[in-house]
Amino acid sequence: MPQIKIILNGRPLTVTLDEPLSTLEVLREKLGITSLKCGCAPQAICGCCTILINGKATKACTRPFAKLNNATIVTLEGLDAHQRQVLSRAFVTKGGLQCGFCTPGIAMRAVELLDKTPHPTDEQIKKALATHLCRCTGYTKIIASIREASRHWNSRLTPGPAGSVGRDSSTGNLCFESASVALRPRNQDSLPSLTDDSTVGARASRYRGQDQVLGQKPFVDDLKVPEMVHGALRLTDHARAKVISIDTAPALAIEGV
Repeated sequence: MPQIKIILNGRPLTVTLDEPLSTLEVLREKLGITSLKCGCAPQAICGCCTILINGKATKACTRPFAKLNNATIVTLEGLDAHQRQVLSRAFVTKGGLQCGFCTPGIAMRAVELLDKTPHPTDEQIKKALATHLCRCTGYTKIIASIREASRHWNSRLTPGPAGSVGRDSSTGNLCFESASVALRPRNQDSLPSLTDDSTVGARASRYRGQDQVLGQKPFVDDLKVPEMVHGALRLTDHARAKVISIDTAPALAIEGV
């Protein structure tokens, strides 16, 4: 069985392959890296599984893992804290995500673009996004999100916080991370003057939006439970046949059924 040596998110790793697998399958199923999503595998159309291989944005679903010996692989989990913060806040602030399924792949494409072109034009951003499908957000806000990220990419200065759902429902403290003024406790007579437009009158940030951008908010396909089994849909070979009986013995003989 071939042993493939890689550097995954800065860590040397050896993976033993007992069957031909794509890079997407190895990362998600064997190594538990779920930030990259399986959207259309193995068609390489949607871009949800985009990662960096030797610095190049690559769709993992069609890349045979056996061919990656000595390759350097970076996923969203392997970005540094500054990059993760800039990307996630930019997408949340500019509304560049809805369901969030395609966003991690787009974020990795943005990493490649911003590393090579720190201040891309809108046309350069559009060209980079040409191999990505977003089924719900639309691309205008995605372009705006990458443009916003470019403002902070190489500065190492933290952009303004994107905000989150409140923590203290009785006083309003930290109702949004971006709020600079908190409501006073109920036993105080007066209310503060609201000078920050990021509180009252402004829309709340998407719940767990930053986690969505970074692929940390799990979808059903990301969930793993002990002794989990998998099912497959078996279609009939005879579309108009009438079912008279079904032999369940082979299925019942399987361990765990």
